[in-house]
Amino acid sequence: RKDFEKKKKELIKAWEEKYGREFPKEQKDVVSEDGTILKKAGSRYELHHIVPLKLGGDNSLDNLTPMSYSAHKELHGAGSAYSKLRSAVKGEV
Repeated sequence: RKDFEKKKKELIKAWEEKYGREFPKEQKDVVSEDGTILKKAGSRYELHHIVPLKLGGDNSLDNLTPMSYSAHKELHGAGSAYSKLRSAVKGEV
């Protein structure tokens, strides 16, 4: 994971070169229920690992896709299909 954080800017640049367009950005502020701004409009989308690192995925462009903050949080949040799968793989179910 630390390796991914160090390479994130390089990966985004490589993604832009590969797909010939600017990396997607948030269209509006993402605000929590209490009014805290979680992600500002114009911030880059997050990079999502299609196959999670913990399940053998890597940091290659073929395994990464842009995802909005809200979609990424929903995908990985408590009770999500991903979190249930992860628990099952870990034997916590």
